[in-house]
Amino acid sequence: MQKTLINILTTLTLATLIVLLLLSCGQTKIDWTQLTSFRIYDHKTFPQDKDINSFSGNDIREMNFIETDLIEAKNILSKAEPLGNKNYIWKGHHFAMATFANGQKRRIQISVYGGFFKDLSGNQYYEFKDEARKDWEKFWEENFTSLHK
Repeated sequence: MQKTLINILTTLTLATLIVLLLLSCGQTKIDWTQLTSFRIYDHKTFPQDKDINSFSGNDIREMNFIETDLIEAKNILSKAEPLGNKNYIWKGHHFAMATFANGQKRRIQISVYGGFFKDLSGNQYYEFKDEARKDWEKFWEENFTSLHK
């Protein structure tokens, strides 16, 4: 009986460790210092009949965009904190594309009002807190205004 109890406790402990490991893997923070390009796309040129999650490569190539200052983008985005796997309310959104040194491209859905964004490629939310949020809002406003000149 005692041996069975030890086996059960060992199995539960291992299962718990595996679950915790899998959960922590889903919340890996992006290394924004490896960013080589951060493009913000003009919502006025989004395909009207498609959801932001279903933009094709051709759709993205046809949309207008601006290339943000790389040093500034790295600095601001490095301040973003992962939020976990919750869903958040969207009152409006923008679209950006992040490209990294290894060639990986990540699609980014940016909240208009919330100080957060979602990495659509990794299905991970990020937010800016306190002073970082003010920096993000300034960065966003300057680039968005430049996009619509």
